[in-house]
Amino acid sequence: MKFSDVIGHTALKEHLARSVDSGRISHAQLFTGIAGAGTLPLAVAYAQYIHCRNRQNGDSCGVCPSCQQIAQLSHPDLHFVFPVNKQGKKSGEVVLSTAREFTDKWREIFSSSGGYFDAQQWFESLNLGKTLKGMITAKEAEEVIRRLGFK
Repeated sequence: MKFSDVIGHTALKEHLARSVDSGRISHAQLFTGIAGAGTLPLAVAYAQYIHCRNRQNGDSCGVCPSCQQIAQLSHPDLHFVFPVNKQGKKSGEVVLSTAREFTDKWREIFSSSGGYFDAQQWFESLNLGKTLKGMITAKEAEEVIRRLGFK
C-alpha cells in the first residue's frame, strides 16, 4: 500500500516520509484512531515506504520486491497481532493470530477493503457466532515479545 492509496492524512504522510528520508525513524511508532479513519492503511503504507528500495516523490515505488511483499502483507518484517477465536475450540487450546487460517482471512479482508474495516467486520469474517468474542491471549503477547527480540 502506497501513501497515495491512503485517504487524507496529507500532512502526516509528508511528515512520515520526511522522517524516513532524513534517516530519523523512531524506534517505535503507535498509530491509533477511530475505525474507518485510515490508521491501519497509513501504518502499512509507512512500513512499505521504510522498506522500499526505490522511493520517489514522497511515496514508495510499489513495484520493488519489498513493496510487493508488503502489499501482500507477507513481508518477513511486517507483523500483525489481531483478536481471534474460533468455534469448536478445545479446552485449553491456544488460538494465535499467526495461525494460517487467520492470516489468510486477515489478508483477504485487508485486500478487499483496502485496509478500511472495523473490528466488527473482522469478527464477522471469523464467524464467531453470538457468544464468542475475539481476543488477544497472554500467549500471543509472549509471542510478540519474542518476535520483537529478533534483529
